[in-house]
Amino acid sequence: VPAAVAYMLVDQAIRDGDLPLASRLMKHLPEPPEDTARFAWQMRRAKVFILAGEFERTVALLEALLPKSASLSEAQRDQLIQLLFDLQTVGQHDRAIQLLEKLYNAIPNYKLRRELLFWMADSRHAQQNYAEAARLYLRSATLIDNNSMDPWAQTARYQAARNLSKAGMAGDAEYIYKQLLRITESPERRAVLRQELEQLRLQQAAADE
Repeated sequence: VPAAVAYMLVDQAIRDGDLPLASRLMKHLPEPPEDTARFAWQMRRAKVFILAGEFERTVALLEALLPKSASLSEAQRDQLIQLLFDLQTVGQHDRAIQLLEKLYNAIPNYKLRRELLFWMADSRHAQQNYAEAARLYLRSATLIDNNSMDPWAQTARYQAARNLSKAGMAGDAEYIYKQLLRITESPERRAVLRQELEQLRLQQAAADE
């Protein structure tokens, strides 16, 4: 099929919702059509591959882009990260973490790095690997400053405590909840933290019986 015809067939397949066909056609169309930016075309291919369940092909495509991620514009980087979220959404957590780790190593921006750690932790939580999730949440909280208690760090610490509790490390979870309670001013958040501490006490009491 001539490339010009194949591009039209891709558009028609997407309009018809025939993603397997669109994916098969796109496998042989690595170069963008005329008047389409290469990056935008690769993002479109990756999205179709995900929706068609072509996860290995998605990973291979995105891995090829990651070494250049530091030079991407913020908007382009957001598009790339959204595709990693899409992998998480469809339950491809190991593949998402693999790509998030590569992006982490390619990006020197510490603010973005701590966000990437948080999203890796989200995947480990979804896999019920609570101890590893807690470790990643705490890395996210302390990456820029070990003692940071800005809103991001507070959220990451809270998520770490919740996962420590699920991992059976009640003492560590309690320490973080009390740490957060000391610096939290919002009555609503203080109420949530007290509730979490009470839940921990109930769990410990049940375990001691």
